[in-house]
Amino acid sequence: MDRRQLEYFLAVVDYGGFTSASHVLRIAQPSLSQSVKTLERELGARLFHRLGRGVKLTSAGEALVGPARQVLRDFDAAADQVSSVAALRLGQLDIAGFSVIAADPLARLVSVCLRRHPGITIRIIDRGVDPADLVRSGECELAFSIAPVRRGELEAVHFEQEEMFLVMPPDAPHEPGVVIPVGALEDLPLLVGRSTKAELIRLLDGFGVTPHIAVESDHREALLPIILSGSGVALLPPKLALDAAKLGAVICHLDPPITRTVVMLHRKGPLSPAAMAFLDVAAELLPVSALAE
Repeated sequence: MDRRQLEYFLAVVDYGGFTSASHVLRIAQPSLSQSVKTLERELGARLFHRLGRGVKLTSAGEALVGPARQVLRDFDAAADQVSSVAALRLGQLDIAGFSVIAADPLARLVSVCLRRHPGITIRIIDRGVDPADLVRSGECELAFSIAPVRRGELEAVHFEQEEMFLVMPPDAPHEPGVVIPVGALEDLPLLVGRSTKAELIRLLDGFGVTPHIAVESDHREALLPIILSGSGVALLPPKLALDAAKLGAVICHLDPPITRTVVMLHRKGPLSPAAMAFLDVAAELLPVSALAE
């Protein structure tokens, strides 16, 4: 049973016979009759009593009319939904990313994307695992992570490096903007997010620094109040560091500077319209350093 068979069946019902229905549908009457006969064979029941030039529904035919109309409405609704998704009037996009990336740059990209396409829904997911794994499993369509990443079979776009700033309490014994040796982190109580702890340790290990981690939290939003209360320091990207400075935190540079490279990952092959729209926003707003091969 297919949509065309149901449309032909209902046309015969609505126009009172095969001749009238064939004229309205603009098909040959033998083709219309054959389609209905095929439907009858598939259902195992006659749908019409043939009465000369007219027809009358059998009890089986009467039972089919309501469900057939509903099926055609459902077909139309499904087509409308697909069209809406394709036109970005509807759609959902799931993005995996650590909380520190969700705050910057992901929040900025999401904001712009939703302003342009208010009909879509975006979910940002942090499971505390490698975001790329959520794309590999199919749970998310896009992932944002920090280089280096285990790209594997995924496509990867690397954005330009950005400096990480040392964010200190308002009563820190330093002027904003001064340069502090990276080795000083061994003597400072460092606050880290649990999902980015391993990456931060790896970065500092490259400078021969073993950090003193005083607080490890699942909740990134809890770190700044702790810093402002004078109980620790953190390494934050530019946008978050600027927000902290507005609240009174002291922002310093490190020597040599510590940088991070944000990476966007997705599966090879076609992406949803919502994902394509999001990639367009990312390409527009974030400077790309290299497209991984």
